[in-house]
Amino acid sequence: MWYHSSNSSANQKRKKLAKLNKIKKEHVFAVITLSMLFFPTFSYSGTSTSALYLTKDAKYIYSANLDGGSVSKIDANSGEKIFEKVLGKDIRRIAFNEDESIYAVTDFSKNQVIFLDASNNKIIKTIKTKNKPHGIIYDKNNKYFFVTIYEDNEILVIEDKNFETIKTIKTEITPRGMALTSDGRLLVTHTMIGMISIYDSRSLAKLKTITLHSTSNEDEFVSQGKPRLLDDIEITPDEDEAWIPHVLWNFDHKFQFQSTIFPTISIISLEKDNEKELEDQRKELFKSINVLNNNNKTMIVSNPWDLSFSNDGSKAFVTLAGSEDIMVFNIGRSSTKANKERHRKRANRSGSGAKATEIFRDYPNQTNPQAILVNPKNDNIYVQNAARLDMTLLDSGGEHPFSRVTVKEDSFSKLVEKDPLSKELRLGKTLFNNGNANNYEKTPLVGDFWMSCNSCHFEGFNFTNGFLFTDTKLDKKMDASIGHDNIDKGYISKTPLADYVRIARDTQGGMGEDPKSNLEKIDPDKMPKELEELMQPLHTYITDKDNLKYLSTWMKLDDDAKEYHPKDWTNSAKCKSCHEDIFNQWADSNHKNLVGTNPYYMVLESLAAKVEGEGFRMWCMGCHNPSAITTGITKTTPTMDKLFEHGAKTLVDELDKFGNEKLEEGVSCITCHRISKIEDVGGNASYTLNITQRDKYAFEDSPHKAGQWLSEKFINSKPQVHIDSYMNPVYKESVYCASCHDEFTPGSGSKIVSTFKEWQESSFNNPNDPSKNKSCIDCHMTFLENDKLSPLLGQSTSGGKVKKDVKVHYFAGANHFLSGLKSKTHEDQTLQLLKTSAKLDVDFKDNQLIVGVTNVGAGHHLPTGVSDFRELWLDITIKNRNGETVFESGKLNEEGDLGKDARPYMKVFGDKDGKPVGLFFWKYEKLLSDTRIASGERRIEKYDIDESFKDKLLYPLTATVKLNFRVYPQWVTNAVQKEYPNLPNPPIIELQKSIKTFEE
Repeated sequence: MWYHSSNSSANQKRKKLAKLNKIKKEHVFAVITLSMLFFPTFSYSGTSTSALYLTKDAKYIYSANLDGGSVSKIDANSGEKIFEKVLGKDIRRIAFNEDESIYAVTDFSKNQVIFLDASNNKIIKTIKTKNKPHGIIYDKNNKYFFVTIYEDNEILVIEDKNFETIKTIKTEITPRGMALTSDGRLLVTHTMIGMISIYDSRSLAKLKTITLHSTSNEDEFVSQGKPRLLDDIEITPDEDEAWIPHVLWNFDHKFQFQSTIFPTISIISLEKDNEKELEDQRKELFKSINVLNNNNKTMIVSNPWDLSFSNDGSKAFVTLAGSEDIMVFNIGRSSTKANKERHRKRANRSGSGAKATEIFRDYPNQTNPQAILVNPKNDNIYVQNAARLDMTLLDSGGEHPFSRVTVKEDSFSKLVEKDPLSKELRLGKTLFNNGNANNYEKTPLVGDFWMSCNSCHFEGFNFTNGFLFTDTKLDKKMDASIGHDNIDKGYISKTPLADYVRIARDTQGGMGEDPKSNLEKIDPDKMPKELEELMQPLHTYITDKDNLKYLSTWMKLDDDAKEYHPKDWTNSAKCKSCHEDIFNQWADSNHKNLVGTNPYYMVLESLAAKVEGEGFRMWCMGCHNPSAITTGITKTTPTMDKLFEHGAKTLVDELDKFGNEKLEEGVSCITCHRISKIEDVGGNASYTLNITQRDKYAFEDSPHKAGQWLSEKFINSKPQVHIDSYMNPVYKESVYCASCHDEFTPGSGSKIVSTFKEWQESSFNNPNDPSKNKSCIDCHMTFLENDKLSPLLGQSTSGGKVKKDVKVHYFAGANHFLSGLKSKTHEDQTLQLLKTSAKLDVDFKDNQLIVGVTNVGAGHHLPTGVSDFRELWLDITIKNRNGETVFESGKLNEEGDLGKDARPYMKVFGDKDGKPVGLFFWKYEKLLSDTRIASGERRIEKYDIDESFKDKLLYPLTATVKLNFRVYPQWVTNAVQKEYPNLPNPPIIELQKSIKTFEE
């Protein structure tokens, strides 16, 4: 039977056909192989944004040298540096036009795109951009350069003849990496929202957005979370897929070792008109890949950064910037039809499709490998090391599935001749980006190669910090801290070096915390000298001018000055000569009087310094006293003798006597009008100042009155330069105000003030309907008359043009009291605004008083700001027909504080033990209560009449309901009066009142 079956006529035909098919396949494979050998395809090397570029003849590599600030040309065979050209500060990406005669780079820090002639490396043109140009790619079909503007959410389209920007495309937030398909689809990654946008490169129309999927698992140690930190995107050589390295942020629980940051690669199908994420093919790189170490344990990696495919597409090589490894995926091994079913069954383990076959752990240490490039002519792999500013040469081992990567040359090419960063700063930055447990074996910063500081604080301390608040979902009543709440020695202000050790130990598993390290845990208070010497460079990097220069506050300086001179701070009284009305409004405002003449502030700044260390004053001073910080003053000067002074008389007198020699402390005209940039990090003075780099008129700084008079004449004759120097489009945006009117505790990240977020979630934030959209300045800088907003017809410049809506500088808000001590006009403006905020409705049914309080006029909660120090409550009295009181609530006790029966609308902060923090508001770790009223919300309060009073319910009943406000509780004022006894008590303000009579 077997013989006849196997040798039957039909079976012989099948065998013959199979043999012919086999010969055909071998022939096709041979043709493809020969084509690759003799006609290598280089097209994909130019289809994605990269810091490395291999020329078409594969002879040279151009490197954009990141914070080395230069571009280098390297011989691809020998590693010899042909030239290095210094261009700027942070050269991120490089792109060439089709014939390689022109190349262009992005300067991330100096906000510019630079075009150069490749024949002589001379600059052809420099284009200034908005904030943070990152990716650049050339479209040979349409003759365009595309550039992503990372912070300002744009793509620039620049033609390649005159290098003019022909279009600016507004994008989803944080556009960064790009890739371009041969059929003209432009793919753009969005770093902080896990999104890919797809555009038609010819019409420039958006075709689609793909949001990478988020995952959740009850087991916190399973790879899961929201896709974040997307950078470059790479298209497979067959253009079937795009691969995106990134991490997952899993911030739905307290931060702990190996449960919150997970390395990942997501894959997009590029099937035309059906582009989508291949969710089951996501590469979960944390404890999910079947690559073991010598101890037979799954290897951990961190911070996947860039990747490159082998020329035949059979392998993918990935740089792991944190753990400093190279990961290899075998694509060809598992992409056949015969294996699809098997991989579907295994998909829940590590993602179907390509499998990781190697983690090359012997990559050089302290390198921070980022960009990677495969040479299509040989087995060379080039890796750019961001920490060493050099290039490592690897050998791929060939195309065999089981070949292994090896190092051919550790430092193949020195890319940067002279590092612009000091040795200490370079080491600090290297430590910040380090997730390699093999570095500093006795005192590693991380455990088990898990993560680096950069895994959360992406590229240092910048606007991405705001996403930590957005993505962290914790129950504030249980724990309001989203950050490092283990730094119990002064919020990184008293003992910063010891705090860095605590963070590395308790957050990253370093310093002996990881039990698998078999190391003794480091005591931060008894750290060895060599560890202290290691932490100092990290501190240098963290306090670098581009990060947290003042550590506990986010204020930065845009110019090159390390400190300002008092002369740089133009005395605000100088502005009075041309802007008299505006000056007079500002002079008695709370903005002017935030520091020395604000007794509440003075007490709290001193208290914070006493408890947390002198450095903690910076947190307060960043918003309240920026001129002092930037000139080296570390403590606010009290000027309480000016508490009742009107019109900033002393300031005017000092200008006449000292000119700009004497520093004006507080928030001056210059402070607000020389802010060059805002970073939405969550508050804490998240703005950048530049008070020196501006165009000046002749005699503008003259100490003589004649010179000043001439300068004013020059300004008035051609005012545009002056206007450009002191106005910025961001000044009209609410995020501008949020830089100081939002607040969080340094280190632990407990959100104390969230006014901006409250506004964002309100109906006032309605950019699609200008008639309903109201920004901060629409309410707080608009004149009020007859208890309503009444735009002021007038002039902001003396003798200038008449405006329909002069933006007044009373800065009406909540604190009527302190400005009212100087000016009743100021107090009246604030009281009018407060009275527009709410309305009452009152009813009485079934022996129950029902009061509705509706937030009708505020685009934020009532109250907002320091709402733990604001009192808003209902004062209720019900009397019968005989005038007898049958019910009351919300009365003050003998000490002047609210009675226990009051129902205040406010926040109450608690410490880690759940006890009210009182004056120590920065110790907030648990939200004990929040009874404030959201914008547009109607809150209903019900009051039951006590049974003992029912016999006195003689109708008609008269209910008097007041909505009262006091800017500071009496117990707070009492504490301040101990230091400043001449401070009067803030009055109780009646915002709304309703008197209603009820018949039986």
